[in-house]
Amino acid sequence: MRVNLAIGQKGGDPSATEFPMRFEVDYIRTWQWVDATAYNCTVDGGTGTGPYLPETMVSLTANMAPPGKSFDQWVISSGSAVIAAVHNPVATFTMPSSDVKIIATYKPGVASVPPTP
Repeated sequence: MRVNLAIGQKGGDPSATEFPMRFEVDYIRTWQWVDATAYNCTVDGGTGTGPYLPETMVSLTANMAPPGKSFDQWVISSGSAVIAAVHNPVATFTMPSSDVKIIATYKPGVASVPPTP
């Protein structure tokens, strides 16, 4: 692996570089390509949309509820995912080997917030 940032440019000789005199690498990100198929997760009313490999843990976060409403639950409109904590606006599920469409639903009323001790 060749690390080539500002020093030596394009694999050249870094000995003529005046600054910095010492070059340290914090981390190097590497990628491994796999022959696995990614499937699409589509989230309506929240975040989590994207391609995922099967068995990947997917995080869902519901958008802020419209005025006069509160988060109700996550509904799977297509696919076979099982969402942990379906009534929680922040939830997770394991991506299956198929596309999934998930909808954040809201109900009338404002969620109660426990008083601060």
